[in-house]
Amino acid sequence: MIEILVFFFGILFAASLLIAAVVSLTEREHRAASRFLWMFFAVVIVYALPVVFSDSFVSHAVAAFTAFWLLVLMVAFIPFNKFKIKGWEKPSERIDERTIMFSRNLLKPDTKKFLSYYREYPEHLEPDNVFRKNPGLLSEESKYYRPDTFHAAVSAFELIESFHDLAEGEPAAKKVEVDSDEITTFLESWSRKLGVYSFGVTHLEDYHKYSIVGRGADYGRKVSLDHQNAIAITTEMDHEMVSFAPQGPIVMESARQYVNSGVIALKLAVYIRSLGYEARAHIDGNYRVVCPLVAKDAGLGEIGRMGLLMTPSLGPR
Repeated sequence: MIEILVFFFGILFAASLLIAAVVSLTEREHRAASRFLWMFFAVVIVYALPVVFSDSFVSHAVAAFTAFWLLVLMVAFIPFNKFKIKGWEKPSERIDERTIMFSRNLLKPDTKKFLSYYREYPEHLEPDNVFRKNPGLLSEESKYYRPDTFHAAVSAFELIESFHDLAEGEPAAKKVEVDSDEITTFLESWSRKLGVYSFGVTHLEDYHKYSIVGRGADYGRKVSLDHQNAIAITTEMDHEMVSFAPQGPIVMESARQYVNSGVIALKLAVYIRSLGYEARAHIDGNYRVVCPLVAKDAGLGEIGRMGLLMTPSLGPR
């Protein structure tokens, strides 16, 4: 009986690997697809060996299955990190913020912005029209709508929108001379007291900056930002709230952390300006930089397949 179960489990396992390979190919993840295919053929070969060398397939299924997993364990200890793997490549040009989905979703049909945008990017019109047929993220028509959780998220997003005018400001007339290492250490320590999970600093590169503003009153204007350095921070999304995805609690938690991180960024920017130095807070809906790119170069994580920052301990949370 056990041998029969192992046999059928092997078939199920092989089928799962093949499906994973096909899905990876459709997602253009060729490296993952090749590994799934390698494992699929390994399972097929291991299970086929008893057929070739024995009259009884089932009687040797357990032995073959055990041999396969021993092989997997051996492969697991091969130091793949020593092989040269093509890494993340820096963008070759700046991103137009108008092209991101958050910006395109705000376009109202037949308005001046709408017509102007799709004259410049006609290839986006058809997929965007399909997208607009679906209920919005916080719409009452959305599948998991609940008035309590959804309105909690809406209120948080409305709150952070009221912060937009605070993102920029003139530095104090009198500049305080500070040691760059000491002030950076202070900012990191203070940030963690304020609730920051990770903190990093990087030189502000040209590809970090959007080319054109895609939201707010400055829509359509060229991004002009000559700051030399950037501070990147992360705050942690609660694991329990995230586990409710795609229901309301995850939207609540996302909105809550947009507010928390935004408030901290504003505090840091106001503080730096009080010392006589220029600073701008980049908060939800009021960006001039691509935050994941800045955070990646600040050492806080890597860019994931979905284009978001993947952190070492929290993943995309």
